[in-house]
Amino acid sequence: MSAGYLNSPELHLVIAESRWHLWLTLSASFVMVASVLLLVLRGYEFSLLLAPFIVWLLIGLHRDTLAGGTLCWRQGQWTLRRRSETMSVKLLPVSLALPGCIYLVWYALPRGPKRRAWLFADSASPEQLRRFRARLRLQR
Repeated sequence: MSAGYLNSPELHLVIAESRWHLWLTLSASFVMVASVLLLVLRGYEFSLLLAPFIVWLLIGLHRDTLAGGTLCWRQGQWTLRRRSETMSVKLLPVSLALPGCIYLVWYALPRGPKRRAWLFADSASPEQLRRFRARLRLQR
């Protein structure tokens, strides 16, 4: 590991609840429920069989897995702190930093299940998000 890499400043990304995440979740919920309702009104009653699947999708959409946590980087190691738990994680290269949001894919070490999350522009301070995007770019 290079000396510059070891001397890089630590990163502590404190993740808050996102209004964008809430707005997108509510919009998706409305679209899914309205679609099934329109199908039923057109005579496709069997489309009600989609209801359990839609509920499962909406629960998964609503759960913001990183809200209230802190993602930390120190000397090449990532950790995730949530409540009183701290775990080492590995961010995968498929994680993507876009201008308005960040798509994260990670797993807990040693080789836990793969997890995914979206971080929107209002999930953390602009300075922290800028530093986090830079760290993701350097990690590739």
